[in-house]
Amino acid sequence: MRAARLAGAFSGAIRPNFVALLDAIGMQRWLGIASCASLFDADAHLVQIGAILRHPIFVDGKNYSGTPGIVKQPFLREQVLRYFAHEARQMPDALYIPMGASVAEGLDWLAREGVIKRDRILHGLPHPSGANAERVAYFLGRKDRAALSVKTNPRQIDAARATLLAQMAALQS
Repeated sequence: MRAARLAGAFSGAIRPNFVALLDAIGMQRWLGIASCASLFDADAHLVQIGAILRHPIFVDGKNYSGTPGIVKQPFLREQVLRYFAHEARQMPDALYIPMGASVAEGLDWLAREGVIKRDRILHGLPHPSGANAERVAYFLGRKDRAALSVKTNPRQIDAARATLLAQMAALQS
């Protein structure tokens, strides 16, 4: 099951973006590896790929997309506590990388509840999907600020990058 989870995790076009984002903030240095690309094969023992909601969730017959928020729904909070929080307690020094606002909200709630440490949540990485290509390219320095569309907020991305770099530097010291 672990091999299947790693094979499917961030597969396709998402994986190279995810690896580049992690390497850009220095995750590979913190882990003591050459690149985060090895997390999906030789260094798989260093990563736990998971989801804050373990089981599929449907709202009105459609795949759950973050609305209503995880924290606002007792059923969803219970799911997070029963499964994700149980695993998180077994890894007190893990780093958490939220992919999306709903996951970030759930992780922040777990930090307030004392389940995980707030300084172990790495907020601000752009989602590595192809639909987010411009934000990823800007975060990685592959696209100039002047060339960004109006849909991309460079100040927000710059602030997130600076915070993540400082957070990783603090973890390495």
